[in-house]
Amino acid sequence: MYCYAKWYRNTDIVKPNYDFISEFKRCVLKLRELKLKTIPFRMATLVDPFQPAEYKYRVSRYVLKICLENSIPLILNTKSIAYTWKAWFKLISELSSKGLLLLQVTIVTPSDKISRVVEPNTPTTSERLKAIEKTLSENIPVVVRYQPLIPGASDTDSVRDLFSQFKALGVKQVIVESIRCLEDDILFLKGVLESRDVYDSVWESYALEDGVEGRLRRPPLKWRLEIFKTIRDLAERFNIDFATCKEGLFNLHTAKNCCGIHLMNEGKYVLRPTLYEAWIIYRKTGKLPYYDEIISKYEGEKYIYGEKLKAYPRALRRGLKAHEKKLIKILIDEKTAKHIAPSL
Repeated sequence: MYCYAKWYRNTDIVKPNYDFISEFKRCVLKLRELKLKTIPFRMATLVDPFQPAEYKYRVSRYVLKICLENSIPLILNTKSIAYTWKAWFKLISELSSKGLLLLQVTIVTPSDKISRVVEPNTPTTSERLKAIEKTLSENIPVVVRYQPLIPGASDTDSVRDLFSQFKALGVKQVIVESIRCLEDDILFLKGVLESRDVYDSVWESYALEDGVEGRLRRPPLKWRLEIFKTIRDLAERFNIDFATCKEGLFNLHTAKNCCGIHLMNEGKYVLRPTLYEAWIIYRKTGKLPYYDEIISKYEGEKYIYGEKLKAYPRALRRGLKAHEKKLIKILIDEKTAKHIAPSL
């Protein structure tokens, strides 16, 4: 499904991780017992929840049912159209009616022809737009993830027409993120897409550390800024909120929340401090804040951090504390902070 994403793909037979799903259910039941609000869970990030295997195993449907029965907020991210099938769509509609669901649909290019090349075995852009139309007709909030932005695929002359369709359908927000891939993938894309000068440029390292992510490359910041600004301007023209993802270019954002979480019922979830909150302070003071400064500004029931995390189930607490620890470390290292978030 993702010819440009070899770095996280597995060629083994696809099957559910039942241990993980069982742990998720235990965590959800504990949250319910303790009457704790949680940050929205995400299904999924690098793995599509509606692969063909879902028709057989129905594990994503099972997760939807768990969330519905226990009032758990969920961000559903997919490039499939299987979510419109009756057995899944009914649960999605019920979650949405309670303000517990946000649907994020990934679109890479305005072109069905290019989509078939870079995303084989997935629905075309046109098919995804039809599924979005059905979803929005049921008042289910939809955010389009126009990503990964691929030179020669995402920056075509048809982008304006695509955003015009977003507006006509009622899409409220668009999120963008540039492609990150291995050197071999860059050569592949250069060979199958219309020639772009950016492929002859030096692509920058995505991560600072070694390992798989250390080998990932993304287009130069100059290209990213140009395409992001173009898309941001298009979004503004059509009165659609705009945000970037994992780019740290918060100064370009017009959306209240980069993920679109604000489109859900705000009484159903909590948030955690992120670099975006750090940028809000930086924008006013011109100085990178320490974590304690962020906590001081965002204290209250809406955010969870520090000692508050101790009340949460271990499986969830572990991830939240790891995120907090990493954020604290980034905020005391200006070089790292600016690499991750150039707007700081």
